[in-house]
Amino acid sequence: MDLTKIFAISGKPGLFQVVTQRTNGFIVKSLLTGKTNFISMRTHAFSSLGNISIYTMTDATLLKEVLKSIHEKDEAGSPPPAPNSEGSVLHGYMKEVLPEYDEDRVYNSDIKKLIKWYNILKEKEMLDFTEPEEEEGAEGENGEEAAETPTEKTEE
Repeated sequence: MDLTKIFAISGKPGLFQVVTQRTNGFIVKSLLTGKTNFISMRTHAFSSLGNISIYTMTDATLLKEVLKSIHEKDEAGSPPPAPNSEGSVLHGYMKEVLPEYDEDRVYNSDIKKLIKWYNILKEKEMLDFTEPEEEEGAEGENGEEAAETPTEKTEE
């Protein structure tokens, strides 16, 4: 699952998938409505889900790992609570999903947003946590095999 192309945009509900980038913004497709719109970078902040982390007592945990944990609990028959549940219910669930999360820095609104995002990604069947297999051998930046560098012959 590549979360780097899925964005949360300030002032806009839901999640968005980047279609293309322009110099002053992005053309995005809403995962809620399916509509494609241009969103200006001047008036909105863009947050890639691939760069979002959840505060823990030791360090931050990437959103992908938290979503994976929620998905595993959901598959085991323990779905997340409704996003509009009481704070104690939300924090109790968060404690089950990520026991070391920082209760002082993770607010009810953060957990609500996390659950909403999970539900959107699940509905769109975008929760694929399988890691791509790496091919054997050295590869270049664009996925091609790296060529051997020629060596100069020296005459003695």
